[in-house]
Amino acid sequence: LGDLGQRQSMVAECRGLMDEGFDGIHVNIEPVDDGNVEFLSLLRALRTAIGPGRALSVSAIRPGPVRLPFAPNFLWTRGYYARVGEVADQVVVMAYDTALPTASLYRRYLSYVAHTVTSRLVSNGRTRVLVGIPTYDETGLMHRGTVETPENALLGLVAGLRGLGAGGTFEGVALYAEWTTDDKEWAVYDRLWRGRQALLPVERVRVAVLPLGGDGHLEGPRAEAVLPYARKLGQQRALARGHAAGAGRERAGRAAAVRDHGHVQRVDGDHLS
Repeated sequence: LGDLGQRQSMVAECRGLMDEGFDGIHVNIEPVDDGNVEFLSLLRALRTAIGPGRALSVSAIRPGPVRLPFAPNFLWTRGYYARVGEVADQVVVMAYDTALPTASLYRRYLSYVAHTVTSRLVSNGRTRVLVGIPTYDETGLMHRGTVETPENALLGLVAGLRGLGAGGTFEGVALYAEWTTDDKEWAVYDRLWRGRQALLPVERVRVAVLPLGGDGHLEGPRAEAVLPYARKLGQQRALARGHAAGAGRERAGRAAAVRDHGHVQRVDGDHLS
């Protein structure tokens, strides 16, 4: 960041991306010290380069109440968040790798993040805030896999957002990372954040796609697919019906049969038998 030539190269690259039709850029540079002026200079140059109507999004170091002289890139203070928010359209808080030792402390920290970022950190009212929560399994000194879980993060966020009302800067959560998020973690997200039971639990069920004619006889070779297994019969039907409908677009009259614990159910169009 201290190299002006490198910063100019990054700005030129991002300007090229805008010329190719992208709607914005996301900047993820780590580590960045609290108060780093070269980073702010880069963001201002990027703001000018991408032009109006394009989004400038920034990954932000976890917030804290004070600057740590012995680890200046571990926390960003309120003042530095405000300076970043003057330039960026979106700030994505990396609320993980905190080194906190217990689940209760991590929940309390996420509650602090939600309340502080939403109500105080970004003062201009324009910059939108996403809070990143971890779904990766690696465990070490900075990230304890049994402490920094999606469940603990979401419970803390919900507690911190209570009473803040609508119209703030908070925009939502960002799961990190999509490719490490398994079915159990999606179920936690559905239950705690979206307020509903997840449709798709962990188990999978093998679905046979059968090209059946009107008389019920096979008209071609069968195919198979693996779909998420739903515990409730109605959900099983919905999953199978959706797969059958997709197959029907390729061949009229095709149906799907779901075999579950020895029972076969036929789906063709609007009903299951």
